[in-house]
Amino acid sequence: MKRVETIPFTIGVQFAALIANGDATGLTGDEDDAFSIFETQVRLSPPDSYTFSHWSIDADARDEFAICDVTGLRGDCYAVEAVYFHDKA
Repeated sequence: MKRVETIPFTIGVQFAALIANGDATGLTGDEDDAFSIFETQVRLSPPDSYTFSHWSIDADARDEFAICDVTGLRGDCYAVEAVYFHDKA
């Protein structure tokens, strides 16, 4: 059984299709760039002995006035988790 670690984030709803399907349609160039930087930081900063695996979106955890971890702006956001698997699992 793999050992799993998750780190929670809050992201704007506009990024949901990008993390679920890789679809950046509708994002501005600045939003796409901001998410690329954010995701790179998440992937390159795993907990010790863990490797990034995937994103998990909680579609039921939506907040209409939260601060997006990607843009730093307040707006309609989903709760998401970066999921990491242990390297020795």
